Amino acid sequence: MTFDRLQLVDCVQRACHVVCAFVATAFGQSAIDLLSDVGGTFLEPVTKTIKETSFCNGKVWVRPRKDVVETRPYFVFGDLISNLTTGAFVGGLCTAVMTPNWDVSIAMVVGMAIGMAVSLPAGVLLGSLFGALEVFLPVMTTGMVAGMVVGMRSSMVVIAFVDAVWVGGACGVGIVIVTYLANVWIQRGAQRWTT
Repeated sequence: MTFDRLQLVDCVQRACHVVCAFVATAFGQSAIDLLSDVGGTFLEPVTKTIKETSFCNGKVWVRPRKDVVETRPYFVFGDLISNLTTGAFVGGLCTAVMTPNWDVSIAMVVGMAIGMAVSLPAGVLLGSLFGALEVFLPVMTTGMVAGMVVGMRSSMVVIAFVDAVWVGGACGVGIVIVTYLANVWIQRGAQRWTT
């Protein structure tokens, strides 16, 4: 198979198109502007297409930049599942370890420590799927809150394992909601607070 010059240029531009789409997805619009400056007229049609549409040649999707909060279903459900499972696991583990003869304050501290110990490997594992920073903050918070709540409750009365798992999972969902709301509030106020 032979390529003439126009086919070769078209093939290289398509390859550059894919690279620019990746760069736009990973590093944002400022990186595309830099590529436009470096690539000059050769990359101009490519970067113009990327700037005007959210699709590159109909095949490579460029992430739309959200100013407020992540809304893509993969990451939203990833946050929910990560926190739900971590909270449920921590809740079950805390109720298995603690009995009603524990002091409430000791149970709270031990529950928080169990939550941190479980959340750290969970954050590493799930962070590779859903983004490290986006997962670590809520998952670590979920682990600590679920550990404290279920630990204190387990030190007061005997709770069934299933109930502890439900309470831990509910703590996880609550932390996701609070994290998303805090993110929206902080990002909306950031412009006002920093000027």
